[in-house]
Amino acid sequence: MQKIDNIIEQIKQGIKRQEMFIARENIETEEGRKNIEFYRCKIAELEYRIKELEEKKKGTSSILVPKYGDGKYAADSYKESFDMLRVWYYKHFHQDPSFSPVPKRDMMFYDPTLWMPVNTYLVKGKIPFELMFSENYPNYKSDNTKSISIELPFDILSKEENEEYLRYMLELIKIYSGNNVNLVLGNGVSTRGMLSFIADNELSVYPVKDLGYYDFFNRLCDNNIRNIIYIGDSMKKGIKSETIDTVQREIVDFHKKLTANEGITEEELERSNEKIKKRILSINNHL
Repeated sequence: MQKIDNIIEQIKQGIKRQEMFIARENIETEEGRKNIEFYRCKIAELEYRIKELEEKKKGTSSILVPKYGDGKYAADSYKESFDMLRVWYYKHFHQDPSFSPVPKRDMMFYDPTLWMPVNTYLVKGKIPFELMFSENYPNYKSDNTKSISIELPFDILSKEENEEYLRYMLELIKIYSGNNVNLVLGNGVSTRGMLSFIADNELSVYPVKDLGYYDFFNRLCDNNIRNIIYIGDSMKKGIKSETIDTVQREIVDFHKKLTANEGITEEELERSNEKIKKRILSINNHL
């Protein structure tokens, strides 16, 4: 107990230091205002840490329930996105999730030729998964102009007994995007799968949107074998049927053949993909 009290006292001294830094800044300058905001955010994080330690002093298993703007990650540029994850996670798993950055995962789908920079975080727990943000979500609002992906064990997609976890992940995508998942992948024979919402602007890199749609999938599949399980209607909106058919024939079906050559027949792969797709569509209809 004394040790916790000592830590709390040290944190309080840290708060006083931040207050001292604030007092030194010139609020009349832009740089001064930015510095003051940063120090205030650090104070919020330190105050949250004190609350956690005070809960620990009680000797109970109680934890602080995550809330939007509670200050735990106040100094991080992705604080709103983190709080959205934490509130959702606590609702389902009754824990404040532990997560950490994955610096090497700096491109969605791990493909630099498909230019989709992301910040990736490993969310730990019973079912670890990686969450990829293309941007932050200010004011905790859903935003369909930003792309987001979850990489998770393929068993969550393929096994019916894991359907509840699949439901949780699809819900998380919708919380951020305001829309249902519109792209589901298995990375060839990988044991990992991906649930994604791809924003419309990712397909608008050319004056003609059809070219953007084709180019997206062409670049997605230029370096890796992809088992493309599902392409949602929101990705196909405004795309000519001829372009959709070309992508299906030249890219999706071709990569199914490549995947099948790795130890599963095309028929088995197609049956598995159809089951996954039907399960996802059924869940989406109730989100």
